[in-house]
Amino acid sequence: MDDIIKSPKLNIELKQSSKGIWYVGSLNINAESIEEFENLLLQASLKSKEQIQQLNSQSSKNNINANANIFLNPEEQKLFQNFRELRLLLAKQEGLPPYVIFHDFVLKRLSKEKPENNPALISIIGEKKFQKYGDLINELLGRYRK
Repeated sequence: MDDIIKSPKLNIELKQSSKGIWYVGSLNINAESIEEFENLLLQASLKSKEQIQQLNSQSSKNNINANANIFLNPEEQKLFQNFRELRLLLAKQEGLPPYVIFHDFVLKRLSKEKPENNPALISIIGEKKFQKYGDLINELLGRYRK
């Protein structure tokens, strides 16, 4: 999820990491003098700091995602719910509690990062779980991308 602060001479793009932390992704300043540049840079610093604090505060207050501190946009939240349904089905089949299959944090990371290759998926779920569930996760991610 991105957030953009725009003015005629200033454009700040804020991005969110897979761990839910907001940061400045890009900064464009259209100044005609060094004085104007310095002034706009100061404005950018103040505006982005304020906005990042607000966004990080919202993320941590979000009850759905508070335990993993990852903010999911509505599309990512749908994918997360699909992963939870898959996890519940697998847990019932294996006679295990769902958290043994995957913790919510892992499902949120999958929903946020949407790994596009097996090494990226393995880095999130580990080799053993990849061997066991990798095809199912890739199938679900593939349906999401279509």
